[in-house]
Amino acid sequence: MKYFCFALILIAKNAFSIQIMKSSSGGKGCPKALIKATPVDLKVGFKDFKVSASKRLQRKSCQLVLSLKIPKGQQVSLGDFTLSGEKKIHSASTFDFRMEAFFAGGQGTKLRKRWTNKSIGPISLKYGQKNNSWSSCGQDVNVRFNISLMVKSKKRSSDFGQLKSLKGKNWLSFRKC
Repeated sequence: MKYFCFALILIAKNAFSIQIMKSSSGGKGCPKALIKATPVDLKVGFKDFKVSASKRLQRKSCQLVLSLKIPKGQQVSLGDFTLSGEKKIHSASTFDFRMEAFFAGGQGTKLRKRWTNKSIGPISLKYGQKNNSWSSCGQDVNVRFNISLMVKSKKRSSDFGQLKSLKGKNWLSFRKC
């Protein structure tokens, strides 16, 4: 039990030695996303990240950037994220969702999801890295999220797709290098 407590203290100490220096959002989908980030929890709320078939084709994108200050002798890796929203798609429309999370200058796992036909209700997606890439040892890094929504329709309709939140519990992993 005492080793378990020591391990938890060590993990917490490493997590809080990493600092989030700055966060920003941009793109038609989320010019003012509400970003609350610590090295342990990430919560992003989207006010109006929605596409509709009222124009037959609509695409919106969102780019999020978090600048991390990494202490000497440590490196980080990205964990898992949960995305939630809602959709209302009839047979004449399709709704496409895409996301990638990565360190600036690199690549991440790409998540793509398409809904067609009659699909109405909440959206709940899990995003996880397939390959655990680590930041450079002791180097500050920018974490980037590229997200896009697109709806296509053969005719104008009230169909839509919307992203409301992105959350990450223990979204960063830490290790000594």
